[in-house]
Amino acid sequence: MKIIINIAIVILLSNLVSAQNQFPDFSFSNIALEVSNSIPGIIKGEDNNESSFNYSVTGQVYSAEGVSGHIQTLAEGFNGTTNRETPWETLTELLAAYQNNNFEAVKNCYTNSSKTTITNLFDSELELNEFMSWASQIEGIELEVAYEFKGGIYALAQIPNAGIQPFYFELENGQYKLAYLEDDSDMNWNIALYCKFKPQPMLRPEAVGIPDQIYIGQPNDMLFKLNEAGNYLTLFISTEENGKYVVYTINDGGQYDEDSQTNKEVEFDLDGDVLPAGEIDLLFIETNYPVELVSNEMIDKAGKLTLSVVSP
Repeated sequence: MKIIINIAIVILLSNLVSAQNQFPDFSFSNIALEVSNSIPGIIKGEDNNESSFNYSVTGQVYSAEGVSGHIQTLAEGFNGTTNRETPWETLTELLAAYQNNNFEAVKNCYTNSSKTTITNLFDSELELNEFMSWASQIEGIELEVAYEFKGGIYALAQIPNAGIQPFYFELENGQYKLAYLEDDSDMNWNIALYCKFKPQPMLRPEAVGIPDQIYIGQPNDMLFKLNEAGNYLTLFISTEENGKYVVYTINDGGQYDEDSQTNKEVEFDLDGDVLPAGEIDLLFIETNYPVELVSNEMIDKAGKLTLSVVSP
């Protein structure tokens, strides 16, 4: 009997050790974040014609290889309380409060000046209860990037079924607390879009089924082979007024891909009406996100087809 009891104690102690609170690393340094201008929704500004923005901040990238931004859940062993010595300890408490459907615990994660504000975000108790019911189903939070901003810490994180969400932290009495922030920063918006789409280097696909002529007023069958399954093919015309002439953007396996399969092939009918008549240079590029505007980088890396656009 003693042997059985001793074994049980050892197993219990082992489980307690393995279930210790765990938090992402919090060690900021000077970093540079490069954000492509071709990402959909990007705020370019009136005088910015470069292919990308370069933001120099003091922070940390968690989506980089080998750097975990995972926030521990109750099911993974978080015991429910921390010293709030880092923003991620507080964020772990917030996630636990959500999962426990405990709004008082949620408010306790915020600065004193923010508690009334977040309560007033809800027009009724019913609306609050509906939000907390949804929030209690959050399975986890994954940090993407964090950096110093306006005297606090601005973090962007991925939440299942909610996408990229911002969190803002301030020090209050030696503890990191969440704080309400009215934010209209172009930089934060653009970096959030970068986290959403995670743009990879542009690639040049292969044009394998292209007619010699494009006919106005009728569909023209086109076939391209991509380098990566699930990527986007973009066709565009290079002009001095870049940013206005994306002709088509088709996702491999998406709505306009005729075979509807994610198989590194994009086949579609190009409507000749979207092109000017005469001989044109039709450029094509492959990305892992849908392109809305033409950039200099796209022009430099694109393949080119010289085609005649004629009436049937």
